[in-house]
Amino acid sequence: MKGIFVAVWNLVRLRRVRPTGAPIAPGVFIGLVLVALASTLVLDWVATEPPRSFLLAGVQSWSVWVLLLIGLGALAAREAPHAAVGGPLIALLLATGATLDLVHCVVLATVPAASPAVVMSYWLRLVLEVSIAARAIDACTGIGALRASSLGALYGAILLGLSWNLPGEGFWHTESSFEAPRAASFDAETLLHGQADRVRGAVGALAPERPGVADLFLVSVAADATQGVFRREVEYVQSLFDQRFETSGHSLLLVNDDAERDAYPLATGSNLADALTGIGARVDRDDDVVFLFLTGHGGPDGRVAVSFPRLPLNDLEPEDLVRALDASGIRWQVVVVSACYSGTFLEPLRHPDRLVITASAADRASFGCSDHAPMTEFGRAFFVEALGDEISFPRAFESARARVAERERAEKLTPSLPQIALGDAIAAKLETMEARWRAAPVVTAQAP
Repeated sequence: MKGIFVAVWNLVRLRRVRPTGAPIAPGVFIGLVLVALASTLVLDWVATEPPRSFLLAGVQSWSVWVLLLIGLGALAAREAPHAAVGGPLIALLLATGATLDLVHCVVLATVPAASPAVVMSYWLRLVLEVSIAARAIDACTGIGALRASSLGALYGAILLGLSWNLPGEGFWHTESSFEAPRAASFDAETLLHGQADRVRGAVGALAPERPGVADLFLVSVAADATQGVFRREVEYVQSLFDQRFETSGHSLLLVNDDAERDAYPLATGSNLADALTGIGARVDRDDDVVFLFLTGHGGPDGRVAVSFPRLPLNDLEPEDLVRALDASGIRWQVVVVSACYSGTFLEPLRHPDRLVITASAADRASFGCSDHAPMTEFGRAFFVEALGDEISFPRAFESARARVAERERAEKLTPSLPQIALGDAIAAKLETMEARWRAAPVVTAQAP
């Protein structure tokens, strides 16, 4: 087996490879298959965002690749019937795939997930695999570079077509990408039709703002129904703020959770815009502050996933949130976005009258989005731990950022790098409110 990997290395270095013409021993062939399978498992694991779960369906697409190698070996054997070339060629291609898998793992582990270099790495890997395959065909058959390149090009075209059209899955997937939502039995059209009335009712139930007092209003949004952690998180934040920051009667929740679909308005982009507009009409624009907390799953494309079983909802983009906040008439705003890649919201939302906090940088994942977790990692660090001791939102963020970094180092996770943008005007405004909150008795909400 060592000789086969040495041959692959020589092919990469454009060295000439002379096959022995001897058939590959069954033990060596099985060993190469297992090595190739293991390398693909590792590559899929590196390329998949945590939390990861194993999916047996990945065998389908991997097996199709092995069948493609066997077919290519049979085709090459027809081109050179005078020698045993099929086995050696398949062995070289198995070893090539395993080698490129491991090199690709290093690339994906060192390049930020949102970087264009990630996409380029897949194309470069395809080019290298086809190039090495063509040289391997020539080395095994002796049919010449032109005919071998034609077979290599055919191999590459089939690989590309399979990558676009094969319905198979990888071996590893994030939990949220395949977890089935809890069974729901409801009239989806009726549920959606009643949302405008639910939001108006929730806004109408808020207590009036207090003249002469800088009130804090809370809007908490749990955007993804696939995991209960997001509902638990916004419910805890409401409890904490009602007790610690005087938002009792001034807090509103939008929640996507099948079990609680009748308890709250849904967390949709239109409901959020309507809620903010309704609150904007009730607050004192010069005195009152609105704290918006958005939690859910985020993707490298900069969107926060908005999902509910059987409902085709639009994901929330940074520009959608900017438009909703600007149209609301609310001047003083604190916005916290807790999601993977939530740093994409930072620059679009940056404003002198706004404090923006995100759980991660634009090219980093955050952690703790598990259906069994009481809260996400950033939510626990910021709301439970930091705000358990601190009244100031900016100082609580610095404390939470340090806690998150410490845990990620201990667990050897890629740092999520939480972000903050503190406008000068909102900084001064919050300082005046902190003085009042600091004078009040300290109350700690019960963590989930």
